[in-house]
Amino acid sequence: MSGVFSGPLLSSTQRTEARIATGPAAVIRRGSATGMTFEGVRVKRITLNVALIEARDLLQRVPRACVAFIGDGGPRVEPVTLVFEDDRYLVGMPSSGAHRPAVHDEVVLLVDDGVQFFDLRAIYLRGQVRPLGGLAGLAGDFFWFAIEPTRAVAWDYARIREVDDGC
Repeated sequence: MSGVFSGPLLSSTQRTEARIATGPAAVIRRGSATGMTFEGVRVKRITLNVALIEARDLLQRVPRACVAFIGDGGPRVEPVTLVFEDDRYLVGMPSSGAHRPAVHDEVVLLVDDGVQFFDLRAIYLRGQVRPLGGLAGLAGDFFWFAIEPTRAVAWDYARIREVDDGC
């Protein structure tokens, strides 16, 4: 890198952005003392995000699943059993476990698969704990609850690609 973008006026983030935005197609203007602007730059980014529907098989064949939440003693991460049924996320934790989230607590559910880099896939789901009624058919000796999602993200390392940011 030629040092054109280094200097006291640029933060480390701006220097990184400048390095990313350089290249034969990039046209960059140096900004004022407040930083710099990118005009006429075709900005691209690398993503491994996929649509949730593309990772849905992880919900039918759950390789590994855990729930993170804030318990009495601080942050907790516990392995769970997951049943995805009628677009509902039903989570089971052993009844013998001392730590479990309360109704209306915010939790994060992570379902992941793979060991090698390009095999890594996951679904991240943030939501609130909801009580379940009528648990017929679900495994006994488990504390069951539903997660009402507020945010869901899925990723697949085998699908890493460059996407246009639309700039």
